[in-house]
Amino acid sequence: MPRVHFRSEDERAIYRVWVGMHDRCRRTTHPMYHRYGGRGIKVCERWSTFENFVDDMGARPPGLTLERKDNDGPYAKWNCEWASN
Repeated sequence: MPRVHFRSEDERAIYRVWVGMHDRCRRTTHPMYHRYGGRGIKVCERWSTFENFVDDMGARPPGLTLERKDNDGPYAKWNCEWASN
């Protein structure tokens, strides 16, 4: 992932969400790969850039996590929301 400079802890937190999403879906050595990329879950092309992800999802509300509405669908604007566990 590219080196990024953040203005706030909120930006750092959403960046960690973005990196984690990509890692689970693409990095075969990730401990959870088998539950994501290993079963075909992908990240949409638009979200290959951090800026597009933030534009689509907005700031991460405190205490919420990125969730897919359709658990078998991709990480994409139409299929994701900020939700409580």
